[in-house]
Amino acid sequence: ECFESELEAYKRLDDIQGRSIPKFFGAGRLIPNPLDSRAIEPSAVLTEYIPGVSLCDIDPVLVCPDLYEPLIAAVATFSKHGVFHDDINQNNILFSPAEAPNRAVLIDFGCAALRDAEQPDEEWDEAVRFANDVGMLRLLLEKKLGIKLDVDQASAVPEA
Repeated sequence: ECFESELEAYKRLDDIQGRSIPKFFGAGRLIPNPLDSRAIEPSAVLTEYIPGVSLCDIDPVLVCPDLYEPLIAAVATFSKHGVFHDDINQNNILFSPAEAPNRAVLIDFGCAALRDAEQPDEEWDEAVRFANDVGMLRLLLEKKLGIKLDVDQASAVPEA
């Protein structure tokens, strides 16, 4: 179930891959070598490797608005793609490269919730509000950085 959620989330978020989320390359089964060495063949998702440091380990001095504002804006667009992350935590927010970050990336869409085609707008909107991805991201950033983010800024949607 986590594999299917992650796979579909990456497909739906195709237009922001490679910036605020990793680039998705493909998915399949991990086939061991030699072939008979494992009883199972686990599912695998192949994404861009993000060399960096997580929010929990980064020096707050290295994190400026130019890093986190695009991430907040991207997360605010997830629901329009029929996705919410539902597992935003300090370990799933990476800054890359570690020494002088120029990019903030949200990883791990294994817990992502996906909008069903028949789901009414009101029901989806309520689920998105309950998950509150943008609010959780904002809270984690505020706590780590010792700042208060403007609510309007934190929910701003980037212009196309």
